[in-house]
Amino acid sequence: MLQLTSDHGQQSSAAVVAINYEKLLEETLKRLSALYGDYMTSEQVSRELNYSENYFRKKIGNAQYQHLAWVKVINPARKKKGRFWVYGTAAVATYLGQGS
Repeated sequence: MLQLTSDHGQQSSAAVVAINYEKLLEETLKRLSALYGDYMTSEQVSRELNYSENYFRKKIGNAQYQHLAWVKVINPARKKKGRFWVYGTAAVATYLGQGS
């Protein structure tokens, strides 16, 4: 005999993953915004990514490394503030929130 089951009221695993991703992203953004504000220096970003500042600066500014996942996310949020480059905190949080 064929028995049919109903899964009414249950979320798919994809929906659960999406909710968890949004929650992680929100928590990461709150933490970084509280620490650094709207923009972060290269020193602060490299510390959050666990890279040396020298490595970070070489990769973020070189066209040959635009294929790196973290460069793809963070580089578009880069802007000049005075003499220095700063990076959008939201972009850094987005990359960190991906669990990469």
